[in-house]
Amino acid sequence: NPVVFLRTDIYNLIKYSDKNKWSDSLIKIVWTTDKLKELISHRLNVIFGTNSISFKQCWSNIFGEATIGYGDRQAKRMGTFDYILRSTQNRPRDFIKYFQTCSQLALSVGGLLITPKLVKDADNEFSEYMKNEIIDEIYAVLPDYEDIFAILSLIRKQTFNPKEFVERYNQILDDKVIQERSAEEVLKILFDFSVIGNVPSIRHQSIFKYEKDSARFNFKENIIIHRGLYKALQIF
Repeated sequence: NPVVFLRTDIYNLIKYSDKNKWSDSLIKIVWTTDKLKELISHRLNVIFGTNSISFKQCWSNIFGEATIGYGDRQAKRMGTFDYILRSTQNRPRDFIKYFQTCSQLALSVGGLLITPKLVKDADNEFSEYMKNEIIDEIYAVLPDYEDIFAILSLIRKQTFNPKEFVERYNQILDDKVIQERSAEEVLKILFDFSVIGNVPSIRHQSIFKYEKDSARFNFKENIIIHRGLYKALQIF
């Protein structure tokens, strides 16, 4: 039997009266943190020529056990896996790209381990990769993506109120430099491609489409930019 692989965003664009009936034959691939660790552990065991080393040991063989400082004056700490994870969209190919970038940096300095500093240094190149990945997916439905991304760069905030985006968007819409569509529609598209997420009232929480497929954009909540895009959009 033939098997068709489709990205979620492409599948969602399909319009068909009996589409709901496809659910009987539909398998959604969801990459949880545990599944990602299992996959990474398997791939590294193959590289090491072993078959039973735990994820923790596999990871420490490459990244060591040092943590990364973040936040105000780098006072908070987190592990290198969690640091990389928050810049991805929980996809194996994101991790592969981050690993490749870190490895190239480590080789350039003759390092035997990928240190926390190298993980941080890899942010710039990975952010450009993430931006280009999203462009490949979004340009068909949002051809004016460059102007839209420029607005996010001008706002230059990690978290902001939707009204700030609407105000700047309407300014360039009045100048007729972009395709005419409402700011609300553009925000929904950005949310569907996980460029942005929502910040609910619950502290230290965020909602992104890639983490919860049923999520819908909420105009009453603040917007948060996906962390993997910070450097590419010049947001600090």
